[in-house]
Amino acid sequence: MPPKRQRKASADVATAEPLHSAKKRTTRSSTRSSVAAQKLESPQQAEEEEDSAQTQSESGVVAEALPKKKNKFTEKAEGDVEGERFWLMKAEPESRIERGKDVKFSIDDLAACKVPQGWDGVRNYGARNNLKAMKKGDLAFFYHSNCKQPGIVGVMRVVQEASVDTTAFDPNEPYYDPKSSPDNPKWYLVHVEFVRKFRRIIGLHELKTYANGPLATMPLLKQGRLSVSGVPKECWDFVLSLEDKQQLDT
Repeated sequence: MPPKRQRKASADVATAEPLHSAKKRTTRSSTRSSVAAQKLESPQQAEEEEDSAQTQSESGVVAEALPKKKNKFTEKAEGDVEGERFWLMKAEPESRIERGKDVKFSIDDLAACKVPQGWDGVRNYGARNNLKAMKKGDLAFFYHSNCKQPGIVGVMRVVQEASVDTTAFDPNEPYYDPKSSPDNPKWYLVHVEFVRKFRRIIGLHELKTYANGPLATMPLLKQGRLSVSGVPKECWDFVLSLEDKQQLDT
């Protein structure tokens, strides 16, 4: 799944490979693009969340209606104060069959792609709203989920902003939603591309050790089931700093 925005990336990813030039593409029905995102709620469960999630996303990034009060991350994201916005997006690196298709998609799968990939299959309203709030050039952590060693494994870049996720219309797709239609689409995707793979996995257990300190405001540690969440700038920088530190025992 995957993105294009010319925006100044943080120093930690400045050495990333240059962007691929690729044609604007529609969502494909291939195994990898259909499964890149971890789906944590069914469309039926997600439907129950719509009223609250359409007002405010679970990460604090408002997509469709501005609350009277904004938290620090919301103000920075919406106001684009420094031209930098950061996210975390989950995918499953190990094989799992859904409706007859393998939904596996890892950081290595993304790295092998020659063109940006559509991050489709998200079926949670909070996660969807975060996708809709993304801008071209935003950076995101690639997070391996639902696997033996969950954690952050690399960085990718949004190269194309939100468009309709047409896989929701296809009964043959793993995350088909009969309540979504071309006339009334409910689900969206962004296109992303590979930036770099970390030298080591920064595991969930390790991240949790900082939950009462540098990562106290990180949505991943507060709303663990959300497959697409925002990352405050201070948390982003701290996670990057962990890459070269000795890995904690898990």
